Amino acid sequence: MIKHILVPSDGSPHGEVALKYATNLARSFSAEIEVLNVTDIRALQGPFLRDLSGALGFISGQDYEPKIEAILRERGAAILRGAEEKCSSEGVSCRGISRMGVVDAIVVEEGKKADLIVMGQRGENAEWGTGLLGSTTEAVVRKSNKPVLVVPSEYREITKPLMAYDGSLESNKALKVAVELAEQLGLPLSILTVTEDEEKGLHILNEAAEFLSGHAIKWSTRQMTGSEEEVILQEAGDGGFDLIIMGAYGHGRIREMILGSTTAYVMRRSEVPLLLTR
Repeated sequence: MIKHILVPSDGSPHGEVALKYATNLARSFSAEIEVLNVTDIRALQGPFLRDLSGALGFISGQDYEPKIEAILRERGAAILRGAEEKCSSEGVSCRGISRMGVVDAIVVEEGKKADLIVMGQRGENAEWGTGLLGSTTEAVVRKSNKPVLVVPSEYREITKPLMAYDGSLESNKALKVAVELAEQLGLPLSILTVTEDEEKGLHILNEAAEFLSGHAIKWSTRQMTGSEEEVILQEAGDGGFDLIIMGAYGHGRIREMILGSTTAYVMRRSEVPLLLTR
C-alpha cells in the first residue's frame, strides 16, 4: 500500500509534473508526500561554479563558494515552499526537506523511507549526472529498490495502464504493484508479453492470468512479437495507454552501473509515465 511518496524537485518543469502525479496518487491512496530538494555539491565545484560566479559578478579568487551555496539553498527553500502550497491547495499532506550532497545518492537514501518515488524523465541539472547513463533519474532507478514512477514533460490522468510482463522475478514484483494500483484507482489492467516463442508466451500469460484471477479488477492479456522495447512503446501509443508498468532489469553485481537495454530504452523514449519496480 502506498502511504509515503517521495518527490525530488529541482524546480524544473518535469519536477512540477512529477508533483502533479504525486498529489493525485496521494489523494487516491490517502498518502503523504515528501518533497525533497537537494543542493548538489557538484554545483559548487568545477566549471559550473566558475561560470556562475562570473555571471554573478564575483571576483576570481574570492571565497565565493559560501555565497553560491547560500543562493542555491535559498532557491531550494523557495521550491519547497511552492510545492507545499500546491499540495495544500490539493488537500494533500506534504512536507519539504532540504539536503546537500550528490543528488541521486540523497534521493535513494531518502527513498528508503518511501513506498514510491516520483521523478521527471529529466531535470534542470541532468547534465551533471554521473554514471554510464548520465542522468539523476536513471541513477536512482539503478540504485533504489523502491518503485520509481518516471514521468514525462506533460501530465495526463492515469486511466488505462499497460503492464509489460515476461514472467521474471522483477516482472512478478511489478505485476503485484500494478494490480494494487489498478484496484485502488478502479482501473482495468492490460498485460502484454513480447516473445517470438508462442508456446512460451502462452505459458507466461497463463501465469499472469492465474495471479490476476484472484483480484477484483478487469484485465486482459496480449502476446506480440518483435523488438521488446519498440513493441512496448508502440502498443502504448496505439492502444491509448497512459501508464506503462514493468520491472527494472539489472545485470547481477553491476546493476548499479547499467540498466537492462529494454528498461533504459523505454525510460528514455516513453511519452507516458513509466512505473519501474525492482
